[in-house]
Amino acid sequence: MWIIKAGMVFVICCGRLFAWGEDIQSIQADFEQYIYNEDGANVYYKGKILGKSPNKVKWDYQMPFKKEIYMNDNKVAIYEPSLEQVSLSTLNSKSDFISIIKSAKKYEDGTYRTAVDGIEYTLVVDRENKPKSIYFVDTMGTKSELVLSNVKLNVKIDDAVFVFVAPSDVEVLELKAR
Repeated sequence: MWIIKAGMVFVICCGRLFAWGEDIQSIQADFEQYIYNEDGANVYYKGKILGKSPNKVKWDYQMPFKKEIYMNDNKVAIYEPSLEQVSLSTLNSKSDFISIIKSAKKYEDGTYRTAVDGIEYTLVVDRENKPKSIYFVDTMGTKSELVLSNVKLNVKIDDAVFVFVAPSDVEVLELKAR
């Protein structure tokens, strides 16, 4: 669930972050994701992310194992090659991207903060006003940090990149709406 939230947040927050100065239509970046659980079972992921307005994200996890997450509007596909399965789900809520962008606020400490579905997100930008990191705590108390590098803005990304087609040899699981 936190992976889906992180994907949704990435699209929402990065779009929102640049609402003041630039009309960001897409983003491409490398990421490192740190998840700090209350029980001390911390997790580290590394990969690439592509995002396109409105509400499209592809996470390509490369470490510690291969995984791909596709989000297109409120449809989610999580493909795990090592398990030979894909999980398909639909999110119950689809955020109004434009109203979320307009509600973002910059704080005195230079960070940008927003709340989406009751979760507060803190965004940090670099000197070029590109997203550098995003912090949030989910409803289960799990703290997450996304650290971005090699950020490219407004790159051309074909919509087909965000459409998942399951390989014929994998199990497809239909999950309940979230």
